[in-house]
Amino acid sequence: MAEKGTVFQTGGGGVNFEQFIQASFSVTLLVKGNAPTLPSNEVSEIVLQASNRGWATDDLLVTAKSKQHQHKLLIQAKHNLTFSSDNTVFKEVITAFWKDFNSPQFNKTHDRLIIAKSRLNNIERNHIKTLLNYAKTHNSESDFLSEVNRLKSKKEKLDMFRQLLQVANDSTPVNDADLWQFCRVVDILG
Repeated sequence: MAEKGTVFQTGGGGVNFEQFIQASFSVTLLVKGNAPTLPSNEVSEIVLQASNRGWATDDLLVTAKSKQHQHKLLIQAKHNLTFSSDNTVFKEVITAFWKDFNSPQFNKTHDRLIIAKSRLNNIERNHIKTLLNYAKTHNSESDFLSEVNRLKSKKEKLDMFRQLLQVANDSTPVNDADLWQFCRVVDILG
């Protein structure tokens, strides 16, 4: 017997959410608005399904210009995503992010990798988003790791990222500096 999906799944809910995110950034482009997660900027270009530009993260590529730099946001839109090392879709997202993070097209100082969700639950908001913010606000991987290791819940989430990145890195462990740099460029919107 074939498995039945939910009405949301079989009715194209995920596609509709992706189109909603794409439409939101299209409007931002039209009104010359700011892209999130960046310093004051203006969206200058959007590309839907960016794999034809060589990116593994394919839902949306947003280019924005700030006074200092040009920035790229690679966005994966997932209506409902479980942040877990056991979740196949999350593994795919992190693997695509890792490929893009290591691409010569990606500027690790100015570009961002974004997961857009319908909403963040308390664990995502209080532990994962906070963990990613720690990476952005600490000046070195040792400061970042020292802060994270003080709190069991944050360490568990960092270990999840470390495990997924090792899988994405062909089973080769990722060093602390790369883990910190990766977490600095990842953000979640919900």
